[in-house]
Amino acid sequence: MAIKLSPDGEYIATGLFRYEWGKAHIIVEDSNGNLLFDFTAAGFNGSFGWLPDGRMVAADANGWLTLFDRGFNQIRRIRQFSGPSLPGGMQASPDGSRLVFFWNGRIHVMNLDGSSLHQVATSDLWESGAAWSPDSKYLVITGADHDSTVSAQGNAPCPELHIVNADESMVDVGYSSRDPRSFEVKGATGRNGELLALCARRVSWR
Repeated sequence: MAIKLSPDGEYIATGLFRYEWGKAHIIVEDSNGNLLFDFTAAGFNGSFGWLPDGRMVAADANGWLTLFDRGFNQIRRIRQFSGPSLPGGMQASPDGSRLVFFWNGRIHVMNLDGSSLHQVATSDLWESGAAWSPDSKYLVITGADHDSTVSAQGNAPCPELHIVNADESMVDVGYSSRDPRSFEVKGATGRNGELLALCARRVSWR
């Protein structure tokens, strides 16, 4: 289930998934629980996200990503995507000019008009999260081993954090990366205050 609050805090977009449905059901409600718009009924049951100005983007089953105004009216189609998977984890940059999302298992960035689509990072890791810097220039990316399933004891490897320029393409963010465009996030968390790589499974940049 995904829950995303609108930038002004007035609306809640919720994406529910139930196996018996076989797909997500996405709706927008106000703070009182009143239904404002049903994206699934309109044919959009894929990834969705808010823009800073209150507009939204949503994907349909055919891979089309569409821009909606604040009244949930379709403005224009942005771009169509193909499988094996469709865009997910949609996040708009703070300046509203770009989107970051997962597509076919990797993190991609593109302009809001659909141009300049590029894969940001590459590695042998499972890229599990991304968040924008406040100036919309950088991304912090989390990555972990593909076989590092999180157990109840929490003893699986924790995804490490790397910072990359959102304009770059195919930056190596692996554990042993020597790509000069990848900046490993470290903190004084070791013995005697030594700098060690930080890790997290959910990231945000403030």
